[in-house]
Amino acid sequence: MDFISRHYEKMILGASLLFLILSLLLVAQGYDRTKSQLETDVRKSQRSVDQGELVASLTPEVFAKAPSTIRDARRFFSFIGSAKDQKTGRPVYKRSDDGVIDDKPIRQQGSLVIPNDYISCVEDKCRAIILITENKCPFCGTEQPPISIGDGEEEDEDGDGIPDFIERKYRFLDPKNPLDARQDYDNDGFLNVEEYRYGRASGDDELKTGKLMEDPAVWPELVGLLRVVGVIQNDLKIQLRSIDQNGSEDPANWDIGIRLPKQGPEARFFPDPKRSMNRNVKINGVIRPGSAAEGAYRVTKAGYENRDGEKTPFIELVSAKDASEVYKLYPDETVKEKVIQVRFVYLNPPYGRVRNNAQAVLAKYSFVKKVGENLPPLQRAKEKEPKYKELYRLEKANEDGSEVVIVKIESSKYETTDKDKRVTVPLFDANVDFAVPRMMNNNMMMDPDGGMNPGMMMNPGMMNPGPMMSR
Repeated sequence: MDFISRHYEKMILGASLLFLILSLLLVAQGYDRTKSQLETDVRKSQRSVDQGELVASLTPEVFAKAPSTIRDARRFFSFIGSAKDQKTGRPVYKRSDDGVIDDKPIRQQGSLVIPNDYISCVEDKCRAIILITENKCPFCGTEQPPISIGDGEEEDEDGDGIPDFIERKYRFLDPKNPLDARQDYDNDGFLNVEEYRYGRASGDDELKTGKLMEDPAVWPELVGLLRVVGVIQNDLKIQLRSIDQNGSEDPANWDIGIRLPKQGPEARFFPDPKRSMNRNVKINGVIRPGSAAEGAYRVTKAGYENRDGEKTPFIELVSAKDASEVYKLYPDETVKEKVIQVRFVYLNPPYGRVRNNAQAVLAKYSFVKKVGENLPPLQRAKEKEPKYKELYRLEKANEDGSEVVIVKIESSKYETTDKDKRVTVPLFDANVDFAVPRMMNNNMMMDPDGGMNPGMMMNPGMMNPGPMMSR
């Protein structure tokens, strides 16, 4: 008894270790037994199939408990993640046995590798340690102030454009998932990163920026969904053929031979000399290359100049619509029109901004406008009778499409002033302007409703015709 009293702690420790070792052995034995049984069943089933036998079908009772097990909120604790679907990266909602889904995602439960982020309650009498996701202290009920946009903004571990402190604050974001920035959590047409950037540029605090991302009733200005697909500069449908001086030094007596496109389908063959029209004009004569919409031009000057060591004829034209639109033509040369047209695309289709729909969006929601023309009203696609709309006019565009500026029309008379807001529209890029779909094996993709789409028939990024197009 004396020995036991002196060494009972060691004996208890030894018994505990022995129990632990026996438990581990039992677990290993059970694992090996289960693995062996599964391998045996697989081989048995394979032999049956090889011999032409039918494999016994599973009864529905086998899966009776599967739905409740899958929906069990306790399973969303992850060793390296949070309460998000590991395949899609989307938040997970708790579902009761009768099928009712909660309106808020399951709270992030932390992990063994990545702990939860905590803050201290601002109430001096409380100072409780609470989750960073809490807007109100659960102990004293004190509202917690929003975090400043500048706090920790330099930290962005996944490089998706949304700072880590923002992604830790909101349950539908993950600082280690670079794809969640290009998803539309509140389904309002704007990607998460677009709403964050709008909030930051507007000087909003973290709370307002968070509402932009998670509240479908709060959204940025719709002009943020506008992109430039390319700049179009058509060929001027006039060519100089030759100048006949008629033995006179006075240009007013000269016959100026020009080449124009034929009417109808033949117009597409211009400037082929065999499939175009020839006519003569005089100084101050008016040339109409086609329809009234294409405008008219007046010959203001004709002459000769030394070009590459040769005496070369030329003429100068001015547009009847815009006196600043002046062209200088040499024989058999085609020049571009001065008028710049811009092809826009409005990324607000009612069926969502997923890459599967990229080709359809470009085909249906793009439009072309000339500098000085008004854009179609920008409205929300999912409203049957949109009451909110934004009006803009194309004010400036350069030839390479790198600077396309539109001005917001605030006046009911469609007049603009220097005080009106001006926006530089970014170039369209299918690789970043569409939401990231849920990925499947073998490069398959799922649409927003969960249906399977057998891959992209072509890469939407290849559809970008570049900033410069001609026709």
